Amino acid sequence: IYKSEEAVIVKRSDGSICGVLWNEQIKQELYDEESLSCSLKTDDKYADGLKVNIQLPVDENNTKYCEVIKTVDPVVCNPLKVWHDLGEPCSLSQSQLKLLKEASRPLVETKTLVSNQNQIELKFLLRENSVVFFELSEMKFQGDRGYYYEQMGQVPFQERANSK
Repeated sequence: IYKSEEAVIVKRSDGSICGVLWNEQIKQELYDEESLSCSLKTDDKYADGLKVNIQLPVDENNTKYCEVIKTVDPVVCNPLKVWHDLGEPCSLSQSQLKLLKEASRPLVETKTLVSNQNQIELKFLLRENSVVFFELSEMKFQGDRGYYYEQMGQVPFQERANSK
């Protein structure tokens, strides 16, 4: 549904949406680009990256979505930096090897989003030389009968989603 020099966003046959964004290097110009069904906008340039907002059309209003974000950049998912910080050992110990393997995994984040005016807004901060993959799928909430939000001092999910 969207393709540019900085992003590719597609809609899958199951209705979920996924995309990849990247920032090879911080560019001097800010851009504002629209396609037929998606708009991508960089609002600001920060010292550590670009702030990107994406507006995606959705079929229904007030629908809850789960966004899964996987990030690879020089700060997270950087085993080379870890190896340098370890002193660039020629032969790794078991604990160093384990640490390098852990450092090679993308940072995974999730967010709950609610559509408004038949659109969903996604926000990202793309650091220099970063790649961000995201998936957006409609959420079908099925509360766990054994988990009591009130006893844990939390607001039930449905109330949190409705207050946004």
